[in-house]
Amino acid sequence: MELLEIMVKLLLQEELKEFWSWAGITKKEYNLDKQPSHARQAEWEDYYPYWHKIERAFYIELEKYNEEISDERARLLLETMAIDNVGENVREILSIRMNRSDHYHFISIGLDFELYQARWQLAVFMLYSHIDDRINFLVRMFDIDPYEYVQRRALLSLFSIAPKKSEIHLLKALKHTDEYMRYTALQLLVEMNSRHLLDVKKELSGDLSSLVQEELKKIY
Repeated sequence: MELLEIMVKLLLQEELKEFWSWAGITKKEYNLDKQPSHARQAEWEDYYPYWHKIERAFYIELEKYNEEISDERARLLLETMAIDNVGENVREILSIRMNRSDHYHFISIGLDFELYQARWQLAVFMLYSHIDDRINFLVRMFDIDPYEYVQRRALLSLFSIAPKKSEIHLLKALKHTDEYMRYTALQLLVEMNSRHLLDVKKELSGDLSSLVQEELKKIY
């Protein structure tokens, strides 16, 4: 590997290291939603003073990924997407500028990426990716991802892409322990006017969630 190629590969990696150093938390702590001691609001990542350096390095890395895919480059792009989980600008740029032929590789790496903030955005990314396996990927994400928010975003994307195919998974989600998951699933079943609505209303009649109970009132 030529020296210039090595320097390019290290550029985004080094900028991300600087970000974590400034944040004062580890990626493992970030994955647990820990905030830096100096954070003054939830969207603290936006106040990193050297975002422009990350952006510049990100564009270079994406260009190189488009030229030749690699697991390492994919993980760097995913890490950048993870820390931009409010504005989602990185995710949008990836959706527009990444080679369509590279989507399968990128998604495959992202499904098991360590930061859930990247995985839920990956579910959104799949809305704009037309790979053959995206429905299977979203079902996998809904079924086995350990984070409920990732599961919920996967369910929303699955519904947007294939409403009828999502119905069986929406019905399954009604039994979820998370009230927001049940509420979201119920909303989507109502929206699609599922033939199971009356049975669903009976099943959820004793649900303790006020959100779920309000949504049930829409079923006649």
